Amino acid sequence: MTMQNTVSLGPLDYKIVSATNPFLCSTQVGEHDMRPQLITIDANISKQLRAASLVHEMLHSLSELYQFDLDERSVTLCATALCALIHDNPKVLDWLSRELKSA
Repeated sequence: MTMQNTVSLGPLDYKIVSATNPFLCSTQVGEHDMRPQLITIDANISKQLRAASLVHEMLHSLSELYQFDLDERSVTLCATALCALIHDNPKVLDWLSRELKSA
């Protein structure tokens, strides 16, 4: 399955792009930029790391948008916890999605 190409974060729609070697730092695998509403994820990483990186970058975007002021460590911890929650409870997330759409 290919990675989703857009995500709505609050009132903003972000474009998600997968790029080969897009970052100067060899350990960086994702980046968000509010001005062009863009999230970039390194295409040369595993599917699981791409998914985790997308969650991480979405949290950065939400933190900036809603002024949560989360530092890098907090974003990483929250993203890791959310990825575990999503991975371990797919039926609960399906249910939550249906409930929120019907509200």
